[in-house]
Amino acid sequence: MTRVLVDTSSLIAVALATEDDQVNAGATHAMYARHPDLDAGILALTVYDQIFFDQASVERNVEKLPSLQRITSIAGNVYGGVPEDRVYDLVEKHSVPLLQPGAAVSVAADTAVAGELGIAKYGPTATWRHVEHELGGKGALIAWQIGQKLKDENSGPACAVLLRCFYYGMLHQLIGADLALHPLKATVYEPQPSVQRSILDNFDAQARSAFYARKQRWTGMTDRRVHVPILTEYVLRRCKTWPDIPNVIAEVRNSKHAIAFRKAVNTFREALQADDNKSVDATTSELDAALESWQKALAAAKLTKDVAVSVPFVGVGTDFTLPDLKLNKTEADRILAFVYLLLTRS
Repeated sequence: MTRVLVDTSSLIAVALATEDDQVNAGATHAMYARHPDLDAGILALTVYDQIFFDQASVERNVEKLPSLQRITSIAGNVYGGVPEDRVYDLVEKHSVPLLQPGAAVSVAADTAVAGELGIAKYGPTATWRHVEHELGGKGALIAWQIGQKLKDENSGPACAVLLRCFYYGMLHQLIGADLALHPLKATVYEPQPSVQRSILDNFDAQARSAFYARKQRWTGMTDRRVHVPILTEYVLRRCKTWPDIPNVIAEVRNSKHAIAFRKAVNTFREALQADDNKSVDATTSELDAALESWQKALAAAKLTKDVAVSVPFVGVGTDFTLPDLKLNKTEADRILAFVYLLLTRS
């Protein structure tokens, strides 16, 4: 079973998008331009079997942002089960000492990241004083320690981002799950890329981009003013109104293609962990072949073949050529079915 810990900032980002009344429904690129931090939350909630949340920071925000409850309920409100102070103890012992004195960390103020700390009102955190005011206990102490090591100790955004990066870096190891981080955090703390993201990113960057290049070359049209990642665009395009985002994520998550994708990725990851090179190569070879083909044309891969069968009829054997429905599909077939859906609908 594939597992992921998604940071609360990413969930807040999705929740805030559901409340946006400044962008017309259907304006996918304009919506993404205003909310370029949707990807981690959408990816985690659709292509993982089990999603873990940080209970303390979710509970700090649900009352101020009720739409956050709609986001966490998509995957059943499963929490990491490790007390926040316990995680901060480990961060103080193992993570903070790794931060070099005089480190220059430059990050922008961000509403979702600030909100994760539990601010009274949603808005970018611009100064350390604002961060310090909202924190308490062990978190405040560690944030102060981080601030003392930074070149600009008054940088509220840098302190907030580093504090929570260290926190999630420790928590995801404790619960044994992948880590999906808000893009602002990912600029200073890049988690290990997941198989799911690597697959989607490869087809997005090569097959999908090749299609748009062909389209522009032959029509002169370009409708990609802002690059919207393939899965995020698929979700946004299916929304009739922006409050529909949680429902659409749930529909995609529970679709047969997404379920089959998750099962196939789980089997593939098990083969990777077992060093089963034969199985791994079989899957990656099929993915390579599809990628090469779809770079030339977004035509459905031929997943069937002709087989000859003998059908008895009035005592006479008659040979027919029938399509093999490929009931025993490979893991790559299941992965590619979901990817092809995204490629042709986003």
